[in-house]
Amino acid sequence: MYVPGIKNNLLYVSIIVDNDLKVEFLKSQCVVKYIQDHYRIVATGTRIGGLYKLDVTKNNHQVLTYTTMSTEELWHNRYGHLNHNDLMLLQKKSMVEGLHVIKNDHIECKACALGKQDREEFPIHIQKRQT
Repeated sequence: MYVPGIKNNLLYVSIIVDNDLKVEFLKSQCVVKYIQDHYRIVATGTRIGGLYKLDVTKNNHQVLTYTTMSTEELWHNRYGHLNHNDLMLLQKKSMVEGLHVIKNDHIECKACALGKQDREEFPIHIQKRQT
């Protein structure tokens, strides 16, 4: 689900559902309802192509999303896991609008750590296959 004007570009339906909300998808629209308030409609969206674009001009929809990542992690992810020095360079040269001061000198990223792991070499078989 795409929501213009929100910090995250995409909302996860699982996060919405975890916040006592129900999401109904129809052919041309979607509806988000608050379960504990007699299924009161809190948001609606229109389908554009393959995405449902949520209309955020009517109500305040801050309850639909939350984030636990720091600003540094967010920009690191947005730029395809760019290293810290290059993020600092983008900030120093004011090359990115909205890139705030990066304070941490190291970004802990599980995906980057997994990508840098090495593995054992495949064993070389001395015996050849019989034909």
